[in-house]
Amino acid sequence: MNTSKMYEDLDGNKCSIWQMVRREPDWAVNRIQDGEKAIGELLKIKIQEDTLVRFSRQAVIDMVDALFHMYASDYRFEAKEELLKMIQRRECDSQTKVEEREGNV
Repeated sequence: MNTSKMYEDLDGNKCSIWQMVRREPDWAVNRIQDGEKAIGELLKIKIQEDTLVRFSRQAVIDMVDALFHMYASDYRFEAKEELLKMIQRRECDSQTKVEEREGNV
């Protein structure tokens, strides 16, 4: 934990976070509650993002299936398989980018 950042109390005096907590306990409570609220909002966004990814993936698969059935023939089967492989590769690439962004790699 980095405690070197300086803050200003209500009187404008520079102080460390430890001093700030002692001098301004209401400020500390508000900061903690704001942080918890922000974490909750980030979790909601992550859930929405995951839902959107799943929905998008399924929409693409449904579209590929619909196109396949519209133009079904033997030589098109290979094209469908290649397209599905391409989607899977992009999903893997996207997942890797998310993990790198989150520091999980």
